[in-house]
Amino acid sequence: MLYMMGRDDVAVGVGSGGGLLPNDTILPDVGGYLPIIDQGNDTAGYCRYRQAIPVGPGGRLDIDSNFGFRKSFLPQEKRHYSPLRQPTVQQVMINTISSGPTVVFLIASHTNFALFLLSNPHLKRNIERIYIMGGGVRSKNPTGCCPKNFSPSCQPQQCGDIGNLFTDYTSNPYAEFNFFMNPFAAYQVIHSGIPVTLVPLDATNTIPVTEKFIETFQKNQHTYEASLKMARDTWFDDQFNTSYFMRESFMSGVAASIMRK
Repeated sequence: MLYMMGRDDVAVGVGSGGGLLPNDTILPDVGGYLPIIDQGNDTAGYCRYRQAIPVGPGGRLDIDSNFGFRKSFLPQEKRHYSPLRQPTVQQVMINTISSGPTVVFLIASHTNFALFLLSNPHLKRNIERIYIMGGGVRSKNPTGCCPKNFSPSCQPQQCGDIGNLFTDYTSNPYAEFNFFMNPFAAYQVIHSGIPVTLVPLDATNTIPVTEKFIETFQKNQHTYEASLKMARDTWFDDQFNTSYFMRESFMSGVAASIMRK
C-alpha cells in the first residue's frame, strides 16, 4: 500500500507468518517468499487464501494486481506492484537498524523481529526502544459481551476474559493473539535486554470505535474510511461499537507521545 501511494521513502520488506520449509528448516530470511505464496494453516503447505483470490491472466500472482480485490475497492494507480522483486523483511531491518539508532514498533506476531535479533545480536545496540502491542495484564476484554439493554438477538460469547483469543476462548481465556501466535518469539524480544514499552489489551480496549466515530467517518467516503465501514458491516454481531478497537493506532499514539517528550 505504501508503494502504491508513492511512499518510496519508506522501506518495505516481504515477511511471513511462518518461516519454515516443509522439512522444518528455518530459513535466514524468514521463509523468503514461500509462506506468502504457498502457505497452509500452519507454517508450510498450500496457500490458505488460494480459493479467495481470482486468477488473473498472469497467474495467481498477476503482476499488476488488477484482477484481485484491489480493482473493486482501492483507487486505480499508474504504478504497478511487481511480486517477488522486493527485499525480504530481514534485509530491510538489517539495512535500517545498521544505519543508526532505531525505534521498533511491533503490532503483530514477533517472529520476524525475534529472528532478526537471534541472527544479528551485534545490532541490538542500535535499537533504542521496542514498543509492543500485545498481551493482556489485567484486562477484561468486552468483545462478545451484550450491553445492559440488549436485544434478544445478542448472544453473549467471549465476554470479560483477559485475552482476545476469540477462536478458542473456551479453552484459553487468557491468551492474546500477538503473543499466542509465537510465544517463543515474544519471549526472545521481551528478554532481549532492549528497553520495552508494552501496550496490552488493558490499554487498547479502553478506546472503542463508537457509533459517533463511525458517523463522522461516513461523512467522508474515501478509502481509509470505507475500509473501517467494511469492518463494521461484516462484524460477527451487532455490538461492533463496543467491541472493536483501533489497537495499532492507539499504540502508535502512545509511542509518539512518549518519544515527543
